Amino acid sequence: MIKLNINEGKKIKFNVNVSGFEIRDLKGSMKLTVEGVEYGFPIKIDNGSVSVEVPPLSSIMKKTFNENEHIDARLDVIAGDTYINPWKDTIIIENPVHVEVKVSEVENVVEEIKPTINIEKIEEEVKKVEKIKEDCGKDHKKKKKEDEVEEECDKKKKKKSKFMEALEK
Repeated sequence: MIKLNINEGKKIKFNVNVSGFEIRDLKGSMKLTVEGVEYGFPIKIDNGSVSVEVPPLSSIMKKTFNENEHIDARLDVIAGDTYINPWKDTIIIENPVHVEVKVSEVENVVEEIKPTINIEKIEEEVKKVEKIKEDCGKDHKKKKKEDEVEEECDKKKKKKSKFMEALEK
């Protein structure tokens, strides 16, 4: 058995004993049968032996091969008017890297976006506003300080109303 990596080409040599013809008069091909389709690769005669160069199968076939898959192979030789089938074997596929992914599920994900409100912060702001109101009522001696506190009170009231609007939504 021959092992063939689908991503690499391979040169396969055969020792041939020929009688009745010269080896240089031989013609033929090595054929691989994959899913009922024959792929033929021409033989070459080199120094009294026959060789076949098989290109990477991944470059000539769209089939996805699995590791250790078996492919039928044979050598067809024509000598003059004679057809000879001197070699048959199985080629084992080596697939060094193969990842097969199939979609198992598609799910629509719709998340509702809800505003988050921190009640503690609002309560803190209310307490600060109440504290400022208390301070506003106690301190009447300095007009300047009183004006500043009133401005701060107004600012806090505005902030409170924004929080209250958010709570109402």
